[in-house]
This record gives sequence, C-alpha cells and structure tokens, in this order.
Amino acid sequence: MTDISAQLQLPYLAAGQAQKHVTVNDSLRRLDAIVQLSVVSSTTIAQPASPVDGSVYIVPAGKTGTQWATFANWALGYYRDGAWEQITPREGWRAFVKDTDQLVYYTGSAWSLFPVGKLVTVSATDKVLGRATAGAGAAEEIALTAAGRALIDAADATAQRATLGLGSAALKNTGSSGDAVPLLDQSNEWGGDQVYRGYRIVLLPAAAGSGSTGIRLRTFAGEGKFDFGYDEASDGFFLNRFSGGSYADSPLLISGATGAITHKGNAVFHAGASPAPAADNTYNLGSASFRFGTVYAATGTINTSDAREKTALEPIPEAALRAVRRILAGVGVFQWREAVARKGHDPARGGARLHVGVTAQAVRDAFLAEGEDPERWALFCEDKIAGPDGEGTRQGLRTDQLMMLALAAQAEPRGAVAC
Repeated sequence: MTDISAQLQLPYLAAGQAQKHVTVNDSLRRLDAIVQLSVVSSTTIAQPASPVDGSVYIVPAGKTGTQWATFANWALGYYRDGAWEQITPREGWRAFVKDTDQLVYYTGSAWSLFPVGKLVTVSATDKVLGRATAGAGAAEEIALTAAGRALIDAADATAQRATLGLGSAALKNTGSSGDAVPLLDQSNEWGGDQVYRGYRIVLLPAAAGSGSTGIRLRTFAGEGKFDFGYDEASDGFFLNRFSGGSYADSPLLISGATGAITHKGNAVFHAGASPAPAADNTYNLGSASFRFGTVYAATGTINTSDAREKTALEPIPEAALRAVRRILAGVGVFQWREAVARKGHDPARGGARLHVGVTAQAVRDAFLAEGEDPERWALFCEDKIAGPDGEGTRQGLRTDQLMMLALAAQAEPRGAVAC
C-alpha cells in the first residue's frame, strides 16, 4: 500500500502516527489547492515576486524564477506559507483561468481549452440562435436577437434572401462575356441604396423598342448630380445631369464606334477625319458672349459663293456707296482696351499692338446719314450678350463684305469705258 492517494496524491495517516494533525493539515492544504481548481494565469512566465498566499499558477514553458525554473513545464505552482510547491496534474484535471476567463483541461502533456461543445447535445431540429456580442474578455457571450434568429431559422438561401429583403435576386448574374456580376437586388442594383462613396452602380435595363442595355454609375438624386456610364445600343459613353427632377434625356455622348461627340443630340465632333457639326449651316462656332481668340490657319476661310444658291446680283444703291466713302474717310489706328489693360499703351515697350480699321458704330452712323437702314445690311451686326451688369449688346462687322463694298465704291460706274 502506498503512502499517498492515487489521484490527488493526498498523504495517508500511518498507524500509530504521532503528530497526526501535520499530515491532515497537509492534505487539507492540497485539497484547497486542487479541488475547484482556479488558477491566476497560465501564461505568466516570470515567477511572481509577491504572490497572494494560496494562489495557484499553471507554470508554462520558458518560465523563470528561483523555484519555477525547477518545476516541470505545465505543472501547478502552488504558493502557501511563504513557499512554492509543485503539484503534478493528472490527465483530465480541469481548471478555470482567471485572467482570460477560460476553462482548460490537462491532456497529459499540456493544458488545452476545455471542449465544451463535445458535452452539449442538441436534437436535429435545434438551432443555435443569436450573435456574438463585444464582450470585455476573450470569451464572448451570445446575445439572442430577433433579426439573428429570423436569419438563422431561414430554411435555405432563398429564404435567407427573403429575410434580408432581397426577394428573388440572383446569387450572381453572368454577362455575355461570362464574367460574374455581384449579387443584385430586384431593382438590378448592387445592394439597393447601399452605395460606395455616394455612388450606386446600376445595370441599364432594355429601353422600350431599342434594346439598349449597359451600365451606369449614378450619384444620389439632387440638382447638379450626375449619371454616367456605358450604353450598348449607341456603343458610347454618356454623361447626364440631373435637372428638373429627372436625368436629362439628351446627355453628352461619346461614340465608341465613330468617335463622334454629341451634346443634346448635336454633334460637336462628327464621324470622320475632320470635326463637323451635326447639320449643315445650322450651328455657330462661338457666340457674341463667348468668342474665340486668335484663329490660326494655313489658309483663309471658304465661304459659299455659288451662284446657284444666290439671287441675281443687282447694282449697289448709290446711298450705300456714299455711306462707304464716309466710312473709308474714318479709317484709323486703334488698340484694344483689354490689351492695353494687360500690356500697357506703348507698343514700342511691349504694350498693346496697333490695329487698323473702323468701328461698327461709325458704319451704322454712315448708313443712317445716307438714309439707309444698317440692320438691313449683313455687314453690320448687333447681338445680345450676357455681361456682369445684365444683358447688353455687342456691335460687329463682317469685314469681308465691307471691303467688297469699299472696292465697289472705288470702281468705275457701270457702263463706263476706260480710255
């Protein structure tokens, strides 16, 4: 017969033993250490300098300290009456670790998390409900919620989509190229109102009678917001502006097939090697309010002069010829005020350059002086413009026509024969 018990290694009382209380008290201390075993830590490496009397530690590998260094790895370090005692655990012993709120057991060679799941038996119809909360310790408790219970209780993926409000949305859609498209809801949108940085990605449905499909990236609805993407029917990239409660029907469109750029149905750059408008003799280049600056060209402009597109030429009225003589008498040198403001007045010092010409006001006054209406003549123009003080006008000339009139005034009268 041994002197200690097989499992807890408690010392037995010997027959006729003196000082029996010593042996009994030693057994009680040992029971106090290992029954309802609760250890301070299983990861503390350094032997505590001032441990609480009666505290127990699982001594890990790599431990340090005068007493701990002599203990076996994963032994129990029991501090009592000012001294450390090593207790060798047996396979199956369980312990609660205070600093991690974990239940562990001894495998015979190390301590492992206690396999609680193996001890829990559920029927085939039972379900684990709830969600993990953000607890303070490593061990998380389960908080049951109605939403989590409804989702987990759903029988299959279809039922889960219904619970999430996705209805009959497909798990994925595959385009003609075979590329998988992410999960869509019933509105063919990624996540409905779930957006990325203020944008929604939307599949363009087929337009009535056109078969137009594509993809768009849309901002939240609101004035000044935009809608842009790719349209298969026109093979082009478009840009819509949200205005008046809806997206415009005529966006800016860049054709992938022809390279044409259209805005509100009007081509700015048409198909072909040279930029061209969408319709002949319909659209202007610039306006009275927004003019181009210098136009650089290798040759001059070509203006239509085909007799088949004109009425028969008639003699120039004498009043108009007298008016142009008045105008020519007023030809002078001038500088543009805007250029003077930027460069200064003196051309010799890099200031605004000198120009030769007349003013539209002088042309107007000359025609009026001869009883002619300047507005009837295409060489004189007065167009409305938008300025900082509201709407105004800007007067201008078609100098090619003015020069033709001036040449006519210098020519011999009709029917005269040079000597």
